[in-house]
Amino acid sequence: MIGHHAAFFCRHALMDFETAFRHAEAALTLAQQLGARRFETEALVFRAELHRLAGRRAEALANAEEAVKISRETSPAFLGPFALGALALVSDDPTARQAALEEAKELLRAGAVSHNHLLFPRDAIEVYLEAGDWDRAERSAAELEQYTRSEPLPFADFYVARGRALAALGRGLLDVTELAGELQGLRDRGVQLGIRVALPGIESAINQLGGSSAIGGMAAQTANTHAKDSDWPS
Repeated sequence: MIGHHAAFFCRHALMDFETAFRHAEAALTLAQQLGARRFETEALVFRAELHRLAGRRAEALANAEEAVKISRETSPAFLGPFALGALALVSDDPTARQAALEEAKELLRAGAVSHNHLLFPRDAIEVYLEAGDWDRAERSAAELEQYTRSEPLPFADFYVARGRALAALGRGLLDVTELAGELQGLRDRGVQLGIRVALPGIESAINQLGGSSAIGGMAAQTANTHAKDSDWPS
C-alpha cells in the first residue's frame, strides 16, 4: 500500500495521470481490505487531485470531502491538513475554502505529522494564487520555507520560489524581463526535479509575459492551467 502511495507521487509529479490513477485505486482497495481507514484518506486525496486536474470538480469535491470526513473520524493529525488542502483546492465556495484552510493551519499548529507541513503549504499556495490573494500566497510560501530552513529540501525550495514568482507576476511589480528570466529558471529547475505537474502554469506565465505589461491577475489564470488540458481520469 505504501509502495502505491510512493508510486502515485512519482507518477503525479511526472504528469503520468493514468498510471497515477491506477496506483490511487490500488491503494484505496488495499486500505479498505485492511480496514486501515486513515489510509483511505490518502488514496481519496489522490483521487480528488486527479479529478481536479481533469477538470472534474464534482468528483474531486466528493472525494476530498470523504477524505476529510474519514480523517476527522480517525486521526486528524496524520493526514488532516493534506486532506483539507485538497478540499480547499476543489471548493468553489470561498467560505468553505477558507474554513478548510484555517482548520488545516490549526492542525499544523497543534502538531500534525511532518508530511502535512510540506504538502499543505504547497496546496495552500496554489489556492491563494488561484484566488489572486498574493499576500496569503507569499505567507504560505514563507511558512514552507521556514519549516524546511534547518534542512532545506529541493521540493520545498521549488514550490516556495514558484509561489513567490507567480505572486509577483500577479502583483505586476517586477520588471517583465527579470520575471521572465526567473520563471524560465524555475521551469528548468522543475524539469530537472521531475516536478512536471507544476510546469504548465509557469509555461503559460512565460508565454503571456511576452504579450502583456498589464500583468495583474494573470497568475490566478496560469497557476493551474493543466486542469483544462488534462482529460484523465475518464
